[in-house]
Amino acid sequence: MTPVAIALIAGGLHATLRGDRWDPRSVEARTLLDDEWRRQAMTRALRGAFGVVLAAQAPLALWLGGRPAPGNAVAMAIVTMTLGLATLCALFLAFDRASDDDAG
Repeated sequence: MTPVAIALIAGGLHATLRGDRWDPRSVEARTLLDDEWRRQAMTRALRGAFGVVLAAQAPLALWLGGRPAPGNAVAMAIVTMTLGLATLCALFLAFDRASDDDAG
């Protein structure tokens, strides 16, 4: 069921482009990619998310220690990835908003 959902979401996102393709060499894309505020916000968010993921490893190992080995590894990987991505997104949005508030 998950591959079907991914295909539907990808198709829906592709339909919103209305035939236009992402061109990383366009002026708009270069402006967005070269923005120093966004780069700094992403760098700070990456560092923060990395710290959260590292700090979560010991509690996760203790919490999942009583499970069988394959299930333990899979559960720890899933929780780690989810925690890392959620933290990265939240921190990037927070840092990006803070830099937009400071600039304007």
